[in-house]
Amino acid sequence: MATTSKPTESKGSGWLRWPSGGLGLRLAIGVIVGWIAFGGVSIWRMGSLDGLPDVGEPFDVAEARRPVALPDVDNAFVAYAAAHKLVDPPNSIDEARRGLFFQAVWGNENKPLTWSSAPPGLCEYLEIKRAALEIWREGSRRRDALHQQPSRLSVHTEMYLMQDATVFAGMAALEGSRLEDAGAWDAAWDNYLAILRCSRLIGRHGTLIQRQYGARIHSLASRCILRWAADPNLEAGQLRRALQDTLDADALTPPVSEAIKLDYLSCLEPMEDMRNFERMMLSFGRPRPLFGGQQVGLLDRLVPWSAQRPIQRFQRDASNELERSRRVFQLLFANWLAQADRLAGRRAPLAIRKPTWVYADDPSAPVAARAMSPESLVRALDRIEFGFLFGQENTPSDPPWEGQGDLARERRRRSVLIVRLATELYRREHGTAPTTAGSLLETALKELPEGITATDPIPPSLE
Repeated sequence: MATTSKPTESKGSGWLRWPSGGLGLRLAIGVIVGWIAFGGVSIWRMGSLDGLPDVGEPFDVAEARRPVALPDVDNAFVAYAAAHKLVDPPNSIDEARRGLFFQAVWGNENKPLTWSSAPPGLCEYLEIKRAALEIWREGSRRRDALHQQPSRLSVHTEMYLMQDATVFAGMAALEGSRLEDAGAWDAAWDNYLAILRCSRLIGRHGTLIQRQYGARIHSLASRCILRWAADPNLEAGQLRRALQDTLDADALTPPVSEAIKLDYLSCLEPMEDMRNFERMMLSFGRPRPLFGGQQVGLLDRLVPWSAQRPIQRFQRDASNELERSRRVFQLLFANWLAQADRLAGRRAPLAIRKPTWVYADDPSAPVAARAMSPESLVRALDRIEFGFLFGQENTPSDPPWEGQGDLARERRRRSVLIVRLATELYRREHGTAPTTAGSLLETALKELPEGITATDPIPPSLE
């Protein structure tokens, strides 16, 4: 009897057919697991952005990155770099003397450094480094300054020329005092003007840290200038020249927002490329723990570094670290930029001071500045690796442009310096002190500086 073979049962058709055999089964399971992992990672990446709106750049980044056209002959930093070569590297004795200049500029804000009160060794250091001081003074007469092109800024931009500026400012204060003692008023003024102009120039096209160095040097310049201006031997013509020089120097001061924008540019490099991000985190001694969290664990010490990097890169890519960082930074800087240039009484209050500064919701601010609540923004900042740059480990402080911050004090001091210098000129020309700031109009000043009204009394002190 003829037999017929039983037809093979179909296990599916088309792309749904299940592969037969052990190898096919393992392959199918691998594909499914892969798709599940891919879907999970995709959901994780999307979830990591939950609540972080993409508000775009807080300002025109392309415009801010445009090269600044400034010939070397007009750039104060070119001269400052030349002066640096004459004081670097310092020996141990010179380093100690430089430390004393730092202390005089940054620590003692009650009175300026004088020739008669200088600690031992400073006058000797001045004589040895006089050639460098002269180069620095020449640089301070230049019309502008550029430390670094905006497109080349990074979180690792070196600031040794700012440290030098502090030392040279202290040296110029010492030299000016020596000349005052000798009755050489005009030569003394040239030194004090160099300090004042340097305080403005090192912040030109510069970051917040450059502006803060400038603010401290401005404090020294102001104290030297007012002591010099109070000397009864000075004539009205000398004071009028000094007042005009001071107004010209003050006009070099850029708005705080410019420094904030440049700080933002310095943070962009690591957020635009994963390799740059990894290098930045390692340079700060902050490798990503394999098990997450903030602290390196046992696994991180056991796994070879060559094996850690691919894992860390996968974790960062899977969690959308760069995009999250970019969005958080856009929100944070938009929050600051909406307030920093306003007068103190017209800013929104600070809602949060630690781990960083965040202003309260302000209906008058741009939409990007209030796209997220302060509390949510701080939580988001805490979840990104890059957030450590903005943390305050100690007692919460004011932003540089608020309260007792260096730039806030400088903003007030700039106005007071102009008014008090104009007051000395008024006293020489009229034989009496002005009754109010308004008395200075048309006689010493064409207009009153920011924050000073015509009915205000003459400020008794700089701060």
